Amino acid sequence: MDEPYSNSDNDKKTVLDKVFEDLYGIKPLKESELQIGWEYLNSSGYVIASGHKEENLQFGLWYDKQWERYDQVKDSFESYLKARGYILPADKSNFMYWFFKRALRLDNPLNEIIQQSHFLLYHEERLKLMNKPSKWEGLFNELSNRYIETTPEIFNDVMEYKRLPGGEPKILWLKYKVDAMVLLEYYNFTISEINDCYQSKNGVEFAANNRPTSNRKRPIHKIIEKFNSSSDN
Repeated sequence: MDEPYSNSDNDKKTVLDKVFEDLYGIKPLKESELQIGWEYLNSSGYVIASGHKEENLQFGLWYDKQWERYDQVKDSFESYLKARGYILPADKSNFMYWFFKRALRLDNPLNEIIQQSHFLLYHEERLKLMNKPSKWEGLFNELSNRYIETTPEIFNDVMEYKRLPGGEPKILWLKYKVDAMVLLEYYNFTISEINDCYQSKNGVEFAANNRPTSNRKRPIHKIIEKFNSSSDN
């Protein structure tokens, strides 16, 4: 499965641009280059369009319809998925990126319509990705039950993509907040991303004033030094 993608604004054009860039290496066009509706897809050589305005319009209608169907299908199926512990999309754009990238690899992508079965397939593919050997395994083992309380799957996903897998609880940070700031800012987390993925032991959010106030080395620095070469920073 492809790496997760998240666009917090759930913007349709941004997700589509990302799909085409990843599949075909095509960069998004500027606004001045866009033609009416979805006709610009053809001018960029997108394989979905053959050059006929009607087919570009058909693609646009299909694309818009899937954005609408996502909410309908998810709402009808979400309680079933949660009750059985299935992995839910982190946000709408995350699922739609996966769905459109998958659909555009098919011979007839416009025949692909979002169904409940796609959420099951999404879960299966995300599970396979999460269970692959992880470059974060050593760091997880070092931190687990001393600094953090979580599963290796959640930790791997958070460290790799700086967001929680859909429906999963935040990682509980068991030590001082300053240690979390040292570790996570070393791995290029923003404070917002830290708070999205981690919860302090007292439940208070992490903030800039939790950063260390001196250059004194803490035990967490030794852990970073031990694993900095294996995390591909």
